[in-house]
Amino acid sequence: AYPDKDYACPICERKLKELSSKKQERLQAWVLDHCHDTETFRGWLCFNCNTGLGAFKDDLYKVKNAVEYLEKHERLNNE
Repeated sequence: AYPDKDYACPICERKLKELSSKKQERLQAWVLDHCHDTETFRGWLCFNCNTGLGAFKDDLYKVKNAVEYLEKHERLNNE
């Protein structure tokens, strides 16, 4: 079932109202996310988070590297 009005993206935690503040049509609806290997439904995401996962090709190694990269940058900025 399509998410209700109080649903928030499980990745960025923003609600549809926050996402669509710039009136861009593609941001005004939830995107059905699926596993590309099994073709099974994973959940509803916002357009930006779904695109982000797609850019990493659902590769956990790449996602973990991205997290480590951001954490390293944050540590360097806080020294």
